Amino acid sequence: MSGLKQLLADNTEVENINASGYISGKKVGVFAALVAVEGSEPTVTATDADTYYPIPGTFANDPVEGFGAATAVTPGIKYIYDKEQYFEIDWHATISSDTSGTNLHCSVLKNGAIIGTSDKAKMGTRLKNADQPYNLSGTAVVKLKENDEIQLVVESSKAGAVLKFYHYTTTISEFFD
Repeated sequence: MSGLKQLLADNTEVENINASGYISGKKVGVFAALVAVEGSEPTVTATDADTYYPIPGTFANDPVEGFGAATAVTPGIKYIYDKEQYFEIDWHATISSDTSGTNLHCSVLKNGAIIGTSDKAKMGTRLKNADQPYNLSGTAVVKLKENDEIQLVVESSKAGAVLKFYHYTTTISEFFD
């Protein structure tokens, strides 16, 4: 061990580290955007009311560091680094329903289960008019450890409602750094 690493290891008085330049560490995070073509946007039919369904469609993940393809709970994304830490998940969507008066909620699952209580990561809106796009955003904070999987989901208050996704973007980034 040499250099700064040795200096810090030998010094019991180190509590703050200040720098006038950049301090870089291991990158971790992902930006994902739904790939939707106008006129053929992805849809999901809410066969059962108040049941979560994966956000449909293909997502382009770029940039992506520390996350990889999901293998257990799919579709989703898996955290692949070995450091357990908190992440902020932000998402933004433009959605419509073919059924007027649909109450819609988007949420986040971790390893197939809602994060914390159902209200911790859940955001919703009322889609008053059929086939009219509405905007919705949400955020959640969750602790992830290696191989945890995140899945973006939607639920409808109306059984049989067809939900159309015009746009959906999300980021997963370190909460504390």
